[in-house]
Amino acid sequence: MNHSRRDLLELCESLDSKALLRKPKGGPRTIGDCLSHIASVEWWYVTRLDIVLPADFPRDPFDLLQYTRRLAEKELKRLTKEQRTRIFQPHHDPSPVCNLWTARKVLRRFVDHERLHTAYIEKALSEAAGHSHGP
Repeated sequence: MNHSRRDLLELCESLDSKALLRKPKGGPRTIGDCLSHIASVEWWYVTRLDIVLPADFPRDPFDLLQYTRRLAEKELKRLTKEQRTRIFQPHHDPSPVCNLWTARKVLRRFVDHERLHTAYIEKALSEAAGHSHGP
C-alpha cells in the first residue's frame, strides 16, 4: 500500500489546481476527482469489514487521501487474528456484485484500485503534454 501511494503522490504532488482539472480523452473524471475517488473508495473498502468510520471528509483531494489512508491503516492494524481470517458480509451498503469480503481482499483492492487510477492519471498527464499513451 505504501508503494502504490508513494507512486501516486510522486506523480501528482507538483500538480497545480489547473492540472487537477485535466482528464484524459473520453475519461469520466478529472485528476482531482480521481484522487478523491481513490480516497473515498478506500474508506468504503474498510467499511466492508464491518468497521464504522467517520464520514467527515476534507474537500481537498490530497487532504482526503491522507485522511482516509490514516483511518484505514489505523483500523486495519487493529484487526484481531480472528478478524484477519474471517469472511465478512456487510449489510450496510452491500455490493451488488460480490458482498463477501476478507481483510486480504480489502488490502488487494487498495493496491489494485490505486494502481488502476494512477495509470489513468498518467494517461491524462501524458495527453496534456502532447504524448499519445497507447493505441
